[in-house]
Amino acid sequence: MNDIFVAFDTETTDFPWKGGRLIELAGVKFRLSSGLVIGNFQTFVDPGPDALMNPDAFEVHGIPLEDARQGAPFKDAFLQFHSFANGAPLVAHNASFETQVLKREFELADMPSPGGTIFCTMLMAKKHWSERSGKGAHTLGNLSELIGVDSSGWHRALADSMMCKELFLHMKREAVA
Repeated sequence: MNDIFVAFDTETTDFPWKGGRLIELAGVKFRLSSGLVIGNFQTFVDPGPDALMNPDAFEVHGIPLEDARQGAPFKDAFLQFHSFANGAPLVAHNASFETQVLKREFELADMPSPGGTIFCTMLMAKKHWSERSGKGAHTLGNLSELIGVDSSGWHRALADSMMCKELFLHMKREAVA
């Protein structure tokens, strides 16, 4: 079994199915055996000149479009992330959403999707804490607080990646996956 994993997260201008674009990509590389962080990756991603920011999305992450436009184009940003991950299995909270974000960007950049293993902490949490229900029961912030992890900085990609890592480690220690 792999000992090195990369928890990652994205921030966007809107939902991908509403034309949203990626504006931030981050990851935390860590050892499963010890929880030791090996490295961090974080970059703004230029969404292009035609991108519009949904005010609701801005309210969530607080990233101005002007800041994101200082980032690298998606192709360059993803190649840097791919090099950082170096083939390690990925971990994401709500992996379905994260893969939709990346799939849209791959299509727009005319790039093939690299594939690979992605573990979803949201699905793992629904299994582990099946008694929790209702709106927000399995959000990254609420679950982080449940296991004693500070959720300040929630909704920025690097902070979310770190919380995702901690949630993954917690559930792995309790043999959820």
